[in-house]
Amino acid sequence: MWSYNYVIPSILILWILLFYYFTLKRLPIRINRCFVGLMVVEAVVIVTDILASYADQNYRQLPHSLVVALNMLYFVSLLIRIKMFYSITSNIFRLDPYTHRLRAFIKDIPIIISEIIVLSSPWTGAVFAITEAGYVRGPYYDIIYVCYFYFLALTFYDLIVHKDRLRRKREAVCVFLYNFTILIGLLFRIFFPQVLIFDTFCVMAVLLINLVFMNPDFYLDKRSNLFTSEALRSMLSEKNTIKEHYIMAFIVKNYGEAREVYGPSQMDEAIMIIGRYLLKNYTDVLSFYYRNGRFVLLGKDNERLLEIKEQLLDRFKEPWVSNNAEVYLEIGVVTSDFDLVNVETDSILPTIIHELVKFDNDRHKNCTVIDENTILETEKLIEVKRCLEYALEHKETEVFLQPIVDVHTRELVGAEALCRIRDRDGNVISPGLFIPIAEHNGHITLLGEQMFEKTCKFIKENDIAAMGLQWINVNVSTIQFMQHSLATRFEEILEQYGLTPDKIHLELTEAAMVDEQLMAGQILDLQKKGFNLVVDDYGTGYSNIARLKRYPFVNIKLDMSLVWEYGNNPGVIVPKMIEAFKETGYSVTAEGIESEELAQAMERCGCDLLQGMYFNPPLPIKDFLKEYSKSP
Repeated sequence: MWSYNYVIPSILILWILLFYYFTLKRLPIRINRCFVGLMVVEAVVIVTDILASYADQNYRQLPHSLVVALNMLYFVSLLIRIKMFYSITSNIFRLDPYTHRLRAFIKDIPIIISEIIVLSSPWTGAVFAITEAGYVRGPYYDIIYVCYFYFLALTFYDLIVHKDRLRRKREAVCVFLYNFTILIGLLFRIFFPQVLIFDTFCVMAVLLINLVFMNPDFYLDKRSNLFTSEALRSMLSEKNTIKEHYIMAFIVKNYGEAREVYGPSQMDEAIMIIGRYLLKNYTDVLSFYYRNGRFVLLGKDNERLLEIKEQLLDRFKEPWVSNNAEVYLEIGVVTSDFDLVNVETDSILPTIIHELVKFDNDRHKNCTVIDENTILETEKLIEVKRCLEYALEHKETEVFLQPIVDVHTRELVGAEALCRIRDRDGNVISPGLFIPIAEHNGHITLLGEQMFEKTCKFIKENDIAAMGLQWINVNVSTIQFMQHSLATRFEEILEQYGLTPDKIHLELTEAAMVDEQLMAGQILDLQKKGFNLVVDDYGTGYSNIARLKRYPFVNIKLDMSLVWEYGNNPGVIVPKMIEAFKETGYSVTAEGIESEELAQAMERCGCDLLQGMYFNPPLPIKDFLKEYSKSP
C-alpha cells in the first residue's frame, strides 16, 4: 500500500503557486518559460503518481491498458521532471543550449535512452510490468535513479565551474539547496518507496526556485512599472529565441536639468505617468525603462515602431500633468532599420545608449536612425574600451615622448609624456578614441597616475641630462586634478624612484581651472611639494592673463589652434599676448609647429620653446632614446 499523506498537500501547494505565477507581470524569457514548463510537468508527475498508484492497487477492477498507460505516463513525466530542473539550472548559469546544440544533445543522451526503455516497457517489462499478480518492477527500473543522479551530478559540476556567472552569492546557495533537496527526496524514494514523499521534496525545490529566481520585482521598475534595464539585457541575450526583433528607444532630453527644474518627486511622477501611457497604449510591444529618462521598446514589426515614434513625438508636444502641475518635456528618438537577430547582442545596447546621449547636446535634433555602420562604430569603441581596461589592469599603458626644443638653438630641452595604448594586434590606438572613454568611465585618474609613474621610471633608468632633457611634462586631467590627495600621491611615487619634483612639470588644461577655490588649494599643495606647473592648451578655455598671474605657473603652452590661426592670419593679438606672458614671468611654448615658416613666425613673436610634428612626432621610449641619446 502507498501512503498519500504528503502528495495531496503538495499538489495543492503547486496549484496555488501556478495561480500566483500567472497573476503577475512576467518577462517572456527562457527561464520563465522553463519554470512554467517545470510546474506543469511537476503537476503531471504528482497527478499521475496518485492515479498510477491507485490503479496499481486496483488493477483487477480497471482495464489493463489504462493501468499500463498511467504507469507509462508517470515514468515518462518523472524523467522529464529532472530534465526540466536541469534546464532551469542551465538558464540560471546562462548556458545557452542554442550555442552548442551538439553538446546539449550529448548531455541528453541518457534521458533519451531512459525514455525509450520506459516506452518499451509495455512489451519488454524493462521498467515495469502489469501482470496477473499486479504491478512488478522491471530489471531496468533503476535507470530512473541513474538518470536523476546523472543530471544532479551535471548540476553540481556546473555550480563549481560556472559559479562566477551568478550575480549574487545567494543564487549559488539556492542552486545548491534546491538540487540537494531533490537529492534527499530521491534517497527517500529509494529507501522508502511506499511513501509518496519524493514529490513533496520536488515541490520544495520549485518553491526555492520561485523565491530566489522568479521574483518579478527583480525585473520591474517601481516608478514606471515598466521592465528594467536588467530585463532588457536578459531579453537581448536571448534574441535568437525572442519574437520581438526590432527596437526603438527615446530619451527625455536634458533629464538632469529637468529634475532640477521640476524637482525629483515631480519628475518621478512624470516618469510614472509616461510608463502608464506606454503600457496602456502600446500593449503589442514590450516597454523598458533604462534609467535617467531613457525608454526602450521591443516589437515584432518595425513599421509599428515607426508609427509609435510619430505618436510619441506628437504626445510630448503636450504637457504631462503631474500632481496638478504641468511638466513639459522634449524627447529624442532612436530607431533602427535592422532585425536584432542579425546584430551582436553586446553591440545593440551600447549603440542605442550612445546615440541617445547625443540628444542632450543637440536641442534641434529629435530623431536618428542607427544602421549597421553605426553598430560597427560602436563595436570599435567597445573594443577600444576593452583594450584600455586591459592596458590599465596589466599596466601596459605606454609613454610616448614628444620633444620640446629651444626656439633659438632648436636643441632638445624638454619633452611631453603622452599616453598610448595598443589594440590586440599591437597597433597604437589614437588618444582621441581612448581618452574620452577613460574620462567617461572614471579610468582617467588611474591612467594619469600610471603615466606619472612610468615617466619617473624613465627618468630613473636613463641619463636624461646627457640627452639635453631638463624636464618632462606630464599631463594632469581635470578629474585627476580634483583629487585632494593628488600632491601627496605624486610625492610618494617620486620618493619610490628617488627623484626630485623639478624633473617633472605638471601640465594643467584650462578646463581644470574652472573651480577657483579648488584650483587655489590644489596648486598650493603641489607648489609646497616642489612641483612646477604648466598651463596646457591656452586659448581654448576661460582663463585670462590676469587670472593666471595669481598662480605660480612656469610656462604657458599656446594651443595649436591659436598658433595655426596666427600662421594663416598674422596679427597683433598673439604677439601682444606672448609679450604680456613674458613680462609676467612666464616662458611660452608654441604647440603644433609643422613647418619651418611657422617655427620662425613663433620665434619672432617671442616664444621660448617649440613643439610639433616638424621636429618629431610623439615617439616610443626606445625610438626617443635612439634619436636623442648622445653617442659616447
